[in-house]
Amino acid sequence: AHHARDLLHCDNSAIFLPDAGGRSYRAIVAIGTVAEQIRATSIEAGSGIIGSIVAAGRPEFVNDTQADARSIQIAGTEREVNERLMVAPLLAGKAVKGAMAVWRNGGKPFRQHELEFLAGLSLAAAVGMENARLFAEAEQRATELDTVNTVSQQVAGKLDIGALIEL
Repeated sequence: AHHARDLLHCDNSAIFLPDAGGRSYRAIVAIGTVAEQIRATSIEAGSGIIGSIVAAGRPEFVNDTQADARSIQIAGTEREVNERLMVAPLLAGKAVKGAMAVWRNGGKPFRQHELEFLAGLSLAAAVGMENARLFAEAEQRATELDTVNTVSQQVAGKLDIGALIEL
């Protein structure tokens, strides 16, 4: 999120991940002038600009959010003239695992090469998240196998039911 905001010369950036049900998304990180308001916002898949982009699974930029019919104002923020928004889904294969978004208040319009750069950043973020998930699963499985091994050793060495139940 820091890199996206700084390298793309934006005012705000955020990374959204799905809630437990997978239909709405919340910012796990938000940086910039309205970071608190972004973190407090729930994005519904298919609703608003970000939700529509998440549902479509394709990166997109909007250089005038006020003129876009999908626009939904983030609660607690003021409408900005020439607010620009660029969103890239976090993809694991074809599955959308979240989204990375950046906002500019005025300034230069977003261009295609910036969208491609954000899409590359989002791909790197998605790979990192998937690797972290797989590592956590592997650690959990190793812990479970260690417990099974400990119990198996105890069973092999003892036939005392009371000691086994306590173990």
